[in-house]
Amino acid sequence: MKIGIFTLHWVANFGANLQAYATSSYLSSLGHDVVFVNYRPKEAEDKYAKAVSEVQLNAHKRFVKKHFNETPIVRNIDDAKEIIKEINPDYLITGSDSVFRLWPVAQRSDHVFPNPFWLPFPKEENSSRPIKVALSPSAMGCRYDILPKAVQKGVNNCIADMDHISVRDAWTEQQLKKIGVQRQIQVTPDPVFLLRKKIANHKQSMKNPSPYILINSNRKIPPSWTAEFTKRANKKGYEVIALPISEGRWAESVNRKVELPLSPFEWMDWIANASGYVGVRFHPIVVSLLSGVPFVSIDTYHRGFWDASKSKTLNLLRNYNLQRYVYGRVRHLLLTPYKTLCLLDEQKKMLQKINQFSVQLDETLRNFIQSIFRTPF
Repeated sequence: MKIGIFTLHWVANFGANLQAYATSSYLSSLGHDVVFVNYRPKEAEDKYAKAVSEVQLNAHKRFVKKHFNETPIVRNIDDAKEIIKEINPDYLITGSDSVFRLWPVAQRSDHVFPNPFWLPFPKEENSSRPIKVALSPSAMGCRYDILPKAVQKGVNNCIADMDHISVRDAWTEQQLKKIGVQRQIQVTPDPVFLLRKKIANHKQSMKNPSPYILINSNRKIPPSWTAEFTKRANKKGYEVIALPISEGRWAESVNRKVELPLSPFEWMDWIANASGYVGVRFHPIVVSLLSGVPFVSIDTYHRGFWDASKSKTLNLLRNYNLQRYVYGRVRHLLLTPYKTLCLLDEQKKMLQKINQFSVQLDETLRNFIQSIFRTPF
């Protein structure tokens, strides 16, 4: 089958690149012809061009060029319609990543409804319509119930027009239900879970380095904290290494830092071979789970218990009963270097159980994808 995918596959973000790679490589392994419909909102492109260095931008571009089959760039729904006519796909997939995010006041066209991520492409006269699939998209942090009624109705219509739908988290499922979506929606994990075996192979093929703990703070942790953490970790035999985000920000007062540029696979390998991970963002926690690497999440997606449901990291880790290893923007101020090391040590006893649940999530996503193609075409 010919499959066209709408997602943020091209952005200068390690996790976004990996989720797109995981989706396309798995579909290709099933024998399908996969192409990314190259939807690039100009505002998003400009954002990354300003925030990320040229050398790191080029690292992401090389990854995309090597691993993805793309259409020419499209900027809006009309461009997307023309490209779809040209590639004539049997299936259209939207997701994963936060492609269902909608903000009442937005500066980006992909955050305003309608946009191509919602697959608002009606059946053309005298032609068959592609099968439409939502594969683990997320609206994490957005409230659909405060959107204008016309937008809510439009979202309902697009969801009704999809043949198969899953979402990445319970938050997104709840938001769709709040605006009247009646159909059954399955919650499936982020496609990076499909890389479980690949990550294990990468880990086994690496030479055993001296043990190290990664810190990826995005400046949310003061240098005095990392200095004390590094001192304590060194006494336990661990080197402390700063892992950057793609925008080029490192934790300070550590033993050394990972230099940019980094490819998404190199970034993944640094996490997979670590003895622990302490830091921000969602996909480093996913890779840690899949690698059997203990972690402590400094979670910028929520502040405290009153808005914890907004956090995609916390949403995921509740499935593992690991929410105690997530510290929001208020609570992390109480997290000491000593306690952090204790939490990493404590988690080592749970790695077998964590691996078993990761296998289940991997299988959940594979089963959903395979069910799509078992449906009569």
